Parts: sequence; structure tokens; C-alpha cells
Amino acid sequence: MAVIGYSESLTNIYSIEMMAKWVARFLDGAFRLPSVARMEQSAAEWGRRKKGFLAEWFQPYGAVDYAD
Repeated sequence: MAVIGYSESLTNIYSIEMMAKWVARFLDGAFRLPSVARMEQSAAEWGRRKKGFLAEWFQPYGAVDYAD
């Protein structure tokens, strides 16, 4: 079972359709995700923009976080 989402309006129906197609192809075996270790390595390469790990975990990102 895969939960894809729901359509709030007609403008969202196209993005919901793309998500449904992606999940269907994934479940059909058309492509494979990278290993967990590779995904963790990739995520570790992303830069941190908040000051402190609690802010990184719990505060939403805003325009100020990207103003370097």
C-alpha cells in the first residue's frame, strides 16, 4: 500500500498524477532507490544553514537562511 496524497483542487491534480505514476513505476520495479548508506552519505554533504542542531531540526527554513 502506498499513500500518495489527495487533491485539494483541480490545479493540484497534475502533481498528484505525477506522484501516482512515480509510485506505480517504483512498485513495478522500473527503477531502484540508492542504498540507505548512499542516501545518508548524500544527505551528509548538504550544507547546514541554521545555528545549532535544535534549530536545524525544529525551525522552518525561511528566506533569511539563504541570504549569504
